Amino acid sequence: MKMLLSFFVVFLITVVGTIGFMKPELLMNPELLLTGESEDTVMLTEAEAIELKRETAKARAKRSKRRSSANRARPEEDDFDDFMNGTPKDKMPSKILPAPSLDVSGWENSAPLSISSLRGKIVVLDFWATWCGPCIDAIPHNDHLVQKYGNKGVVLIGVCTSKGAERMSKVAKENSIQYPIAKDINRKTGKSYKIKAYPRYCVIDANGNLRFEDLKKREVEAAIKYLLKE
Repeated sequence: MKMLLSFFVVFLITVVGTIGFMKPELLMNPELLLTGESEDTVMLTEAEAIELKRETAKARAKRSKRRSSANRARPEEDDFDDFMNGTPKDKMPSKILPAPSLDVSGWENSAPLSISSLRGKIVVLDFWATWCGPCIDAIPHNDHLVQKYGNKGVVLIGVCTSKGAERMSKVAKENSIQYPIAKDINRKTGKSYKIKAYPRYCVIDANGNLRFEDLKKREVEAAIKYLLKE
């Protein structure tokens, strides 16, 4: 009996010593042995734990930013006065001329449209690409503009650049695009409007003249207001 007790004591000392050597945290937190959390808790050094928290915080912030961008549909927050006081000088063509025609195909959400057929309406052209993240993020913004100004004579058309245009229908369905969209044929329309980045917007007045070019998303509503006040 004594021999058995001695063997048990030696075994217990050996186990405790091993744990103390390999994972001293378990001696300070013996409940970890019972909860089964030890693999998730003590395998990280303090530096690793801090780094993990930092990376987790970054990932959360990135997801929050994506959600905020996708859900944000409030272009009315743009500073209209600043736009009126400065931006039009940079965004207005040097001469008021008829807007270039739309050389597009594959219309969706509308019968084929043209600049001439839309006389009497303010036309917003959204130049976008299926592979462009900011373009996809801008869809809720576009929807908001249509909902807010559609009954005031404003039409928004998404002109999808030719590269990646074969995915236009799929992307439109995945993102519930409701406004008219069409594929730019060999990027002819984009070149006519001097588009060099995406997304970019051009705004055409009710007379069919190009009045604003190379607009960013945050500038579009102010341009619409500007033309509605004329």
